[in-house]
Amino acid sequence: IVSLIPERKFIDQDNIYRFLIGIERVPNDIIESNPEEYIVFNKINILEGFKMSIVAPLNIIIMQMMGLSQLISGNVGLDSLGGPIKITQMAGQAAQFGLSYFLQFMAMISTILGFMNILPIPGLDGGHALIAIIEGLARREIPFKTKMIIQQIAIFLILGLTVFVLVNDIKNLF
Repeated sequence: IVSLIPERKFIDQDNIYRFLIGIERVPNDIIESNPEEYIVFNKINILEGFKMSIVAPLNIIIMQMMGLSQLISGNVGLDSLGGPIKITQMAGQAAQFGLSYFLQFMAMISTILGFMNILPIPGLDGGHALIAIIEGLARREIPFKTKMIIQQIAIFLILGLTVFVLVNDIKNLF
């Protein structure tokens, strides 16, 4: 049996009080000041560990696909993209919680980069695989000059994205 007790809270944006029932996120500064109260470690056996080694990366990939679809649909703004500066900041925050969290964060970044690399984008491994599949289906090789033009356009777009996220990172610093 679960008891729910409504709590009267002042909602600033509405300038009124409301009765609320629900779950609310604990602010980061409270978690950082007392992490052992909010962070729970569960011991698991080797079989559960093996299962988690498959499930956790799959969950990260699913979240990445959902994030990409939200970016493409416009539900999430491009200002949410982060680059090396944002990754470094987040790695520092993970390290403050301990080695385990830092290693989990690094594994997540590695999974995300691996997933992005296999997307069928020319210039990346997934793009090379796509070109090989197209050539196999067509039973002829795409002309070298055409491949190079595709690769140059892709590299130009990837470099543009790199500059964009770096500018985004710098803008978000201030």
